[in-house]
Amino acid sequence: MKIGQMVKIVKKIDMAERPRWVSSMDQTVGHTGTIQDISMSGNAIKVHTAVDGSWWYAPEALDPISEYSVGDKVKIVKRVTSYDAPWWVTDMDATVGEVGEVIELSSCDRTRFKVRTSTGCWWYGSASLEKVVTLPTIVTEKIVRGGKKCRRIVSFKNMPTKESWGECPNKPYYYVCKSYRENGSRHDVNTEGKPFWNHSGSGDQFIEFMFEDEHTGIDIHVPYLTLKAESVFLEDTFQAIVKQLKICQRKLEKISKIEWDGIEEVII
Repeated sequence: MKIGQMVKIVKKIDMAERPRWVSSMDQTVGHTGTIQDISMSGNAIKVHTAVDGSWWYAPEALDPISEYSVGDKVKIVKRVTSYDAPWWVTDMDATVGEVGEVIELSSCDRTRFKVRTSTGCWWYGSASLEKVVTLPTIVTEKIVRGGKKCRRIVSFKNMPTKESWGECPNKPYYYVCKSYRENGSRHDVNTEGKPFWNHSGSGDQFIEFMFEDEHTGIDIHVPYLTLKAESVFLEDTFQAIVKQLKICQRKLEKISKIEWDGIEEVII
């Protein structure tokens, strides 16, 4: 463990020697904090939490939180050759600036990560890496129908799942659904530039968008919208949809930031 690392206080440790556990520390169990200091011997670690300030803990009371998970996209930003970093070899120099994928976490050091790059798989320290933020994206093709600007949906990337919203979410919200081919019907624009419901096609990727049916600027008179690959919308309609999706995304980001876990004893 090192200063600045995130850790979770997982259990109470009573020790005859320092650091001694006091009753005020009980409420920190199950919460996360940041390491502020480490004793010279390494048997005492000072952690700051939002619950009750800073306390000294035995290492056994703490569980390091990994900065990255398997599957995360990371950018190799610099070469780090400090004593506590993984061994850096010359072949790794070419990976600086690349974006790779975390494929394995070290079992003995939560600050070391194996990353797949174009030149192979290498172990990096967290100081060498930077997380690549992957935002929800709709890939579109700009087309013209009946002299009007339109957008054809090509695919979706990094869309949230229904579970991301928790139970019984309030409108507006949206989520990606499993691919299906039973019904290829989709929104379309004809050669005269008029929107219509196309019953043909084989769009197999879609998201469900549940929105408030008033004041959205979306000229579709239903309380929900199915966005499918191969769908075509007038540009004004598409931009109105994007505006609503951005409102949803800001709402989802607030939901994602809620920290609510751990064991807590409630005295009655």
